[in-house]
Amino acid sequence: MPVALCGAVIFLKNTGHILLSFIKAAETIWDRIFRLLPCGICRVAADDVFTILQANEIYYDIYGYTSREASSVGFTNEKFIIHPDDFEYVQHKVQCCLELMDSSTFEMEHRVVMRDQSLGWVLVKGYIDRTAGDCCLNCVLLDISDRKKAEEDLRISEEQNRIAFLSTDNYMDIYDVKTHVLEHPYEDASESRRPKRIENVPYSIVAAGQVEGDSIRDYIQLFDSIVKGSPEGKCTVQMNHRDGDHFGWYEIKYRLIFDKSGRPERAVLSYRDITSQREKALAYEKWSRFFDQQKTNSLGYYEYNLTKNLYAGSEDSLLNSLPPYIQSFTEAVSYYSAHCVYEEDKEKYMEFYSRDRLLSAYYSGTKTDYIEYRRRREEGGLFWAAGTIQLISDPYTEDVRAFILVQDIDQKIQRQINMKKQIENDSLTALLNRGTAIRKIASELADKESGRRSLLAMLDVDHFKEINDTHGHQFGDRVLGDIGKVLASMAGECDVFGRMGGDEFIFFLADVPTAELAEKYLLKISTSLNISYQTPKATVSVSIGAVYPCGGLMFEELYSRADAALYEAKKDGRNRFAIR
Repeated sequence: MPVALCGAVIFLKNTGHILLSFIKAAETIWDRIFRLLPCGICRVAADDVFTILQANEIYYDIYGYTSREASSVGFTNEKFIIHPDDFEYVQHKVQCCLELMDSSTFEMEHRVVMRDQSLGWVLVKGYIDRTAGDCCLNCVLLDISDRKKAEEDLRISEEQNRIAFLSTDNYMDIYDVKTHVLEHPYEDASESRRPKRIENVPYSIVAAGQVEGDSIRDYIQLFDSIVKGSPEGKCTVQMNHRDGDHFGWYEIKYRLIFDKSGRPERAVLSYRDITSQREKALAYEKWSRFFDQQKTNSLGYYEYNLTKNLYAGSEDSLLNSLPPYIQSFTEAVSYYSAHCVYEEDKEKYMEFYSRDRLLSAYYSGTKTDYIEYRRRREEGGLFWAAGTIQLISDPYTEDVRAFILVQDIDQKIQRQINMKKQIENDSLTALLNRGTAIRKIASELADKESGRRSLLAMLDVDHFKEINDTHGHQFGDRVLGDIGKVLASMAGECDVFGRMGGDEFIFFLADVPTAELAEKYLLKISTSLNISYQTPKATVSVSIGAVYPCGGLMFEELYSRADAALYEAKKDGRNRFAIR
């Protein structure tokens, strides 16, 4: 063999060993990162079943598997784990992103089937890799099952309370349609001989002799209607409901609570004792006792005779004392409105506590009402309060009495607000996320009766990739956060500002009367987003593409036109805006 050829072979052999060692080292580092990241990560093919190409152990652990176990049971694609009712939605979501060539990121929440066949939820954030011959999806997954359960529990709890307050019956039960368990959440089991929890209802109650013979059929049929999904129903039966010794006649009403799939989940049952003419006295005593128990931890507890417009409670009921010259209900409402209620909520407050409105509501059949409003603290600042009012006929005089309970609900409202922000807002910029922004803009566009001229615009950061490459992604995130703050400061009451993904933003101005004002506003935004940084040394600018006016067009058409205008602005040199 020639010397030159021998040298070439030796060189290639040595180079091959070096290259192979380098590749193995890179794979080892990547695998280590893959294992250490505290979330599920996977790379899947953009095929019909989303075949899994690579995934870390946390990904499989979310569903209760190891990677080896998953392979042995056929868990080699996403379709295996995605809930069948959600798979079409996932396909559609990915397909839309694939068709939008200028968008490579997506985000969605969907249900999954765990190894133990229980239902779970995951949040998926993905990136479409178009560099390979076939598109792949690089995804990060988080288990959000606990969050979804909390949201559903909150929804059910609020619905139960709402139905309970609409009812003026004496007693209430909660019936679980799936387990056939009856519970008594709002009464003290020590005051009743029946257990707080009863299984196999209605048959166990009938077997215990709690329902009189002629009423058994109607009683069972009522629960059959619940199980079959009839939204509401009622029956009148003779039964031993509470004390264990006496039978009485009861009118039983129910309303169903359905899950998100439309299946019956729980029924709220109310019982009204129609045995004697003392019904009014019993209702009066019940609500008087209930409010008396609640007043210790409340902001205020009041009893008024609405018919005579006079205070009717005991002196110690006025936890927040009023000046001695205030004796009537209308005077008390005016005083609290002037001294305690936040300015923007005063009109709502005065309307709710209008004596004429409450009397009219009572005689129209409304016995309970509820209001949430903001109050001023003595030391400054605002907080959320709730007023619950129960209207009852005085059992002796026929006058209408009002029981009013005022409670501090600020922590509850703040939890609801924070949960809503987590669902609707982009975590980096605090602006609306893509889905929420599009939904709100579409809603504004559908309001054809407003008669306003509006503007839709797309915005992205000039040379953002270079900013990331030069100064790092942490600085890039800082830039996006600063842009979000500037945009949020410019939003009007009906305006919509959101982040579409990456460095792309969208904003909708609901009321821009003239083209001249539209240009002034766009110039103001463009100028405000021309930001200089000292550390690191950098200058940031944006390009904006806008459509004005938006009347008569759907969101998709406006989005396309704004995107074309954005292209023009970039083509003309960036750091400017263009209007179509």
